[in-house]
Amino acid sequence: MTLTMTPELREAVMAAQGRKAVDVGILDLKGNCSFTDYFLLCTGTSTRHSQAICDAVVEQLRKPSGFFSIT
Repeated sequence: MTLTMTPELREAVMAAQGRKAVDVGILDLKGNCSFTDYFLLCTGTSTRHSQAICDAVVEQLRKPSGFFSIT
């Protein structure tokens, strides 16, 4: 099965990788879930590292060219 990455997903993955996320994985939930198409999974080496990864992904997706709005 081939995963076609949307621009939003690509940006999220790149943001996580930019913060040195470990074991980055994507779950394709299209057609199986009503509230999302993908889950981005990754690991940080500490609580602080995991929070930095999360912050980077949210910040990237909130940029003016943003793909969605998080309140």
